[in-house]
Amino acid sequence: MGVSIVRVVVRDGNIQKALQVYKRKVEKSGHIEELKRRREYNKPSVLKHKQDQDIKFKRRRERE
Repeated sequence: MGVSIVRVVVRDGNIQKALQVYKRKVEKSGHIEELKRRREYNKPSVLKHKQDQDIKFKRRRERE
């Protein structure tokens, strides 16, 4: 993943509008999700186990 910088220009001193635009850009860029994902290290076996559990759960819900 390359480095992407989120920039916002404040026009006419309207900081509220610039803040809204900034929040929207950060959300779309995925920075927050990436930080949450990297907060702790998960072993590949743990990730695979979680994926298996999610698949089983989804299949069970589809049958109901």
